[in-house]
Amino acid sequence: MKNLLLLITVTCLSSYFCAANSITTSSVTGGPFCGGDVVKVSFTVDSVMNSGNVFTAQLSDKKGNFDSEIAIGSLSSTNSGTITANIPQGMPTGSDYKIRVVSSNPSLIGTPSPNNIRINPAPKGLIITNVTSDGFTLSWNSVSTAAYYQVTGKLHNSQRYPQPVDITDGSLSYTFTGLKSGHDFDLGVRAICTSGDKSSWNPITASTDSSSMAACETPTSFFVSVIGVSTSSLEWGDVAGAMDYSFRYRAAGATDWIYMHPTESHMDLTGLLPAQDYEAQVASRCSESDSSAYGNTATWQTNYFRLANAANSSINIYPNPSNGNFTVSFSGMVSNMNFDVTVQNVVGQVIYQSSTTIADGSREQNISLTDVNSGVYFINVKAGNEELHSSLVIQ
Repeated sequence: MKNLLLLITVTCLSSYFCAANSITTSSVTGGPFCGGDVVKVSFTVDSVMNSGNVFTAQLSDKKGNFDSEIAIGSLSSTNSGTITANIPQGMPTGSDYKIRVVSSNPSLIGTPSPNNIRINPAPKGLIITNVTSDGFTLSWNSVSTAAYYQVTGKLHNSQRYPQPVDITDGSLSYTFTGLKSGHDFDLGVRAICTSGDKSSWNPITASTDSSSMAACETPTSFFVSVIGVSTSSLEWGDVAGAMDYSFRYRAAGATDWIYMHPTESHMDLTGLLPAQDYEAQVASRCSESDSSAYGNTATWQTNYFRLANAANSSINIYPNPSNGNFTVSFSGMVSNMNFDVTVQNVVGQVIYQSSTTIADGSREQNISLTDVNSGVYFINVKAGNEELHSSLVIQ
C-alpha cells in the first residue's frame, strides 16, 4: 500500500496532468501609482507548475478589462511568489485598473486582483472663488503623486487652450487676471508626476462678474496692414471685454456692406478686385446686446495685376485712378514690332483698341476714354509673344 501511494505521488509530481490548475492574484498594496512606479504583485498557485514555467503580471485598461492587457513584469518559477512589475508610462487617468497573473506552462489565467488600482490620479475638489470683473481664483485638492500641477483656461467660444501654467511652488490654487468681463471660461488642472507622467485634465467652468462691466469700447488704431492684387489685411487694437468684432467692408461707391464677425483683432480679405478702391469699418461686440459704434473708416486700393512672358518687360499706367485721360508706358519690348492695346470693361466688352509699331525699346501712348462710365477697366498689351495685363480705375 505504501509503495502504491509513493508511485502516485511521484507520478503527479512529474506529470502535466497533476500540474496546477489555478492562480490567485493577491491584493496589490500601495498606490496610487504613476508611470514608472514599481508595484509588487503577489500570487499563489494550488500546485507546482511544470518546468520552464514563467509567470507574467498583466495590467488591465482603466475600466478593469483585460481585452488589451499589458505585460508589466515576469518571474521564472514553478511555485507561488511575488513579481516585481513596473507601471507603464503614459497610462490614462483611472481608478479601476486591475492586475492579474498568468502562467506559461501550463497556460493558465489567474484571477484579477481583488482591489482596484489608481494610476495617474487627477486633482479633485475644484472650486472657483474671489470672482471679479476681470478674474477669479481656481483651487483644488492635493494629489499624493503630484510633483507639481498645471492649469489652463480659455474663453468658452475659443478653439484652443493656451500654453499651460506650471504651479511648482506647492500651491493648490491659481488666480486668473486680466480676463474679459461678463464672459464664460473653460478651465482645467492636472497633476504632473515625478516621472513626467500627466493625469488627465479635470475641467471646470467659471464666469467673470458682469455687474461692473463698462460699455463696449470702439476699436482704435484701425489700419490696412497688407495690400495685394485680390487680397488685403486689416488690423486694429484689442478691446477689453469684446467677445468678437463686427467688421464690414465694401467697394467704393457700393451701397451695401459685407459683414463679418472675427474673434481676433484682424481680418484677412480675399476675392477682391484688382485696382479697386475699398473702405472698411469695425466695431466691438461685448455681448449680443452690447456693441460699440463703428470707428474710423479705413480706405485703400488693391494692387494692379501684370503678367509677362519676358521678365524685363514692364508696363505703367498713370494717372490711376484717372478721369479717363491716361498714359500707357511700356519698355523692354523688341523694336520694329507691332503691338496692340486693348481696353475692356468688367464684362469683357472691348471699348478701345489700337495697333502701333514699336520704334524703339521704350514707348508711351496717350489714351482718352472720357465718354465711358466710372469703374474698373482692364488693359491688355500684346507685342509678339509677350503679353502684359494691368487694370485702370476711371472715376
